Amino acid sequence: MKLLVQGDDYGFTKGVMWGMLEGIDHGVLTCSGLFANVPNAELAAAQMRLRPDFCWGIDFNLAAGPCCADPKKIPHFVDASGNFIRSNITVKDPRWQSEEGRAELFPYEEVYTEIKAQYDRFVELTGRRPGYLNGHSIVAETMLKAIRKIADEEDLPFAFDFMQFAFTT
Repeated sequence: MKLLVQGDDYGFTKGVMWGMLEGIDHGVLTCSGLFANVPNAELAAAQMRLRPDFCWGIDFNLAAGPCCADPKKIPHFVDASGNFIRSNITVKDPRWQSEEGRAELFPYEEVYTEIKAQYDRFVELTGRRPGYLNGHSIVAETMLKAIRKIADEEDLPFAFDFMQFAFTT
């Protein structure tokens, strides 16, 4: 049996990034997922390249910061500046309470467009594919479906599957 200690949201802020790097360099973390859409992503990716043997994944983020896709292609969950509508706003929307409402807030085609753009940005920044795929914060069913599609297309593990296994065994 192997213990996985995952550090989510790598790159979200410089403080989060440097703290996780301390955990990585001292053997506390076994994997971490990059936020490819945040302003610190380039700096975070440069630090990733200095640790090529570490398990770097991607945390797909639809809740904070700027989008990677053209904002005109994903109008349901970004504001006029192309920043994601914060999760603390989204969960207060009455539509969030049902699967149909979540699908209205996060239409599948738009979600897939942004998830794919974040995946491509990860590869562009790091020069390699992620070790695994993961969702961040609020995760609508359409997001799970989009991540699963990329996992299948790229033949990569989806962290949600590990969590499902861990809680059902």
